[in-house]
Amino acid sequence: MIFNVDGPDTRIFERETPRIRGSLSACHGGRGRSRGVPSRRFEVESYDPLILGAITFIESNIHRSLTVQDIAAHAGLCVSEFARRFRGSVGRSPKQIIISIRMRRAAMLLCDTELSPKEIALIVGVRWIGSFGRMFRAVYGVPPAAYRLQRRAQRSEKPVR
Repeated sequence: MIFNVDGPDTRIFERETPRIRGSLSACHGGRGRSRGVPSRRFEVESYDPLILGAITFIESNIHRSLTVQDIAAHAGLCVSEFARRFRGSVGRSPKQIIISIRMRRAAMLLCDTELSPKEIALIVGVRWIGSFGRMFRAVYGVPPAAYRLQRRAQRSEKPVR
């Protein structure tokens, strides 16, 4: 299996599951990239089994306030060894992956639900709405509310076949 790991065009969540499986949401339509960040692809099967377990743990616990220490403890490694192996396998730090997964889940919820940005921030494990807005804008280039409006406008513009 091959999955993208950057940008709003990535295909990570087929449904709310603790495993990386499929496409984000039809509303994202594979368009564009976030602020010029190239999409990185990786093969899940090539991961170290401990890293696969760590990614599954992150997915399952994204609503919590996760730290690299929590994930390393789950993997049974010291923080420095875990971070080294994770970056070697994924190409990004654990913290970058946590933020990426949180923001993708937030984008999906903004697109598919009527929840407020504050509620979505809490669901994806960000306790401060200001921090959520800054992180979301850094990834997608627009605030959460503007992102929701843009995606809904794109959906309504699609021709019906």
